[in-house]
Amino acid sequence: MPVNANCFLLIFCLGFLAFNLNAQENRLLKGIVTINDEVASDVIIENLASGQRIVTDEEGAFAINGSLGDSLSVAHADNKFFILVLSESDFASDLLKIDLNQMSIELDDVIVEDFSHINAYDLGIIDHPVEIPTRYERRLYTTGDFKMIHLLSILGGSLQLDPIINKISGRTKRMKRYLKIERLSENLDFLKEHYSSYIKASLEVEDAELNRFLYYLIEETNIAELTTQNQDNQLKFFIQDHWIRYQELIAE
Repeated sequence: MPVNANCFLLIFCLGFLAFNLNAQENRLLKGIVTINDEVASDVIIENLASGQRIVTDEEGAFAINGSLGDSLSVAHADNKFFILVLSESDFASDLLKIDLNQMSIELDDVIVEDFSHINAYDLGIIDHPVEIPTRYERRLYTTGDFKMIHLLSILGGSLQLDPIINKISGRTKRMKRYLKIERLSENLDFLKEHYSSYIKASLEVEDAELNRFLYYLIEETNIAELTTQNQDNQLKFFIQDHWIRYQELIAE
């Protein structure tokens, strides 16, 4: 395909996408979050498309801007992260009701066999271990992370338009946010499983305060590396040091 045709196709796609994106109406979404029919305060809700983040008030109410298809990240101290994709029905009601208990699904009589010990390295197929990417790591890889230098490849006909389309539509940005949430959740589960007893015993922390402290910890930069390496002594020192910082923060 000639260069001029490539340029025309690129401009057409960019214009078409820009038109569709601008056509998406950004509306104010009001709602309330409950747990066991009781209002839930201090629930963190973030629009992953726009980056807007709010916290529910004492009555569990919130108001956040969003568009059809946007994903809302909802997090509470007593619950794991989950993603809510906005549909037309969410905007149709005057008040969006989110019940945290209904976000989990219980399955009966499910037997899960553990085959995690079987892999290509142990079977001798490959000569070195391979780190298996998570779900959102795979999605981010397939989505592509477009950079402006890729325009040269597009004009030369050697690069598909998917990365630039995903860049403009915000899909790559959303995948990065999903991946961040996934890793935060993994770090939270690790700390809960391995260090909850230590924190409560050595720092005399109650259960309600423990959850808030753990959410504070997983936002710290070094926590991912420490949990991955499973350095027990360093993690305990890290926890003690940040417990002091956490107390100073909430005292302000």
